[in-house]
Amino acid sequence: MTARNRFLAIGTAGIAAAAAVAVPVNAQDLPQIGEGQCFYADRYAPLLAEGVFFVDCDSVRIERAGDDIVFRFLDTRRKFAVDFRTQSDGERWKILEARQQDRRWRAASGVCELFRREGEISVVTCVTMRGVFRYAANFEVGRGVASRSQPDVRQ
Repeated sequence: MTARNRFLAIGTAGIAAAAAVAVPVNAQDLPQIGEGQCFYADRYAPLLAEGVFFVDCDSVRIERAGDDIVFRFLDTRRKFAVDFRTQSDGERWKILEARQQDRRWRAASGVCELFRREGEISVVTCVTMRGVFRYAANFEVGRGVASRSQPDVRQ
């Protein structure tokens, strides 16, 4: 099994588990996403050695850019972002280009998906299979929120 096929199989299984009983969101919704963070289970670790860049993020934005939709995964502490320019492909979004920060867009192929659980968005995922860089971004709404809201107590 090639690295790409293994990545897609692992990613699909992880997304399905995280988004159990989830319903994809259509391209017209463009919702606001709650707080959370990107998360990757240990089973994804071998993909790092194969050149897949795991996006570190604590925020996601979904915005219109002309006829396209841009998924922006941000690490607000480091002020770093990875963007995916997409077009609707049914209930998924086909990735056309990707970029780091505000660098120029580079051709890429892959898919972005939104999942809902109990009516609320629970997972936002984008994966590129081809391009200059290979990216995986898996944002889980609510993950890490409680730990970030705890006061910093130093004695």
